[in-house]
Amino acid sequence: MERQELQELFAAGSKETDRVRQVEEQINKEKSERQAAGEPLLWLRLQPVPKLALDLQDPLFEELASNPLRSGNRRTGATFAESASRPHLASGRISWAAEELVYPAREPEVHARTKLMNDGGAVFEVTLDALRRNDLDISPLVLVEYPISGLRLARTVYEGRLSRDGKVVADLALFAVSDRTLKPGSPSDFMFPPQRARHLSEGEDAVSERPLVFTAQELLDEPDRCGFRLLRRVYQAFGLREDDIPQEFDRRTGRLVLPE
Repeated sequence: MERQELQELFAAGSKETDRVRQVEEQINKEKSERQAAGEPLLWLRLQPVPKLALDLQDPLFEELASNPLRSGNRRTGATFAESASRPHLASGRISWAAEELVYPAREPEVHARTKLMNDGGAVFEVTLDALRRNDLDISPLVLVEYPISGLRLARTVYEGRLSRDGKVVADLALFAVSDRTLKPGSPSDFMFPPQRARHLSEGEDAVSERPLVFTAQELLDEPDRCGFRLLRRVYQAFGLREDDIPQEFDRRTGRLVLPE
């Protein structure tokens, strides 16, 4: 390779590194602002590098909002694709929400929100109350399924629109979570009930110092594995190991497998 070609290659790599760093800083800023609001949330943020130019009037987005199967998710699962109303289209973004009757509320409440920007950025939020199941503050299976459903949905959006040699910056956090407990393992484990639940110290959140950077190929080919890497950091915040993530995430195939 000629010297000039090497210099051009190095310069291109340096520019991409700078763009990734800028996106990381922007996501960290958004995360800090969302954390300061003090709302109990699971928060997932994705941003492709370079930015895209999505046609938000594409019928695909209405289908993604209400049909979990379109993005490879379960019809009856804990997903971000369960909106009963038409998505809201505004300048530069499209958004939708899902409602659920959460005790002791008498009327359905919004429990999950999705926002897609025309540059490919995505924000997925779900209330911590929506992670409750039976006597569990945080159901491990619901905790695992929500972010993976968001990554599968993003994969469907990016497919054919994002170059495989690009990058996607991603972050996952749980805010105002110090009063919630998380058990290791899965409710399907024989020894699950006796295991001691873990909780954070008062005032702590499950927040990582910086986002993760995936290659576009990783996200397009294996969104579930990308979700596992993000979830591993949440489990670490609770003092748990990656082995404590439910066995329903098949380590061999790299897929979350749950029954309908």
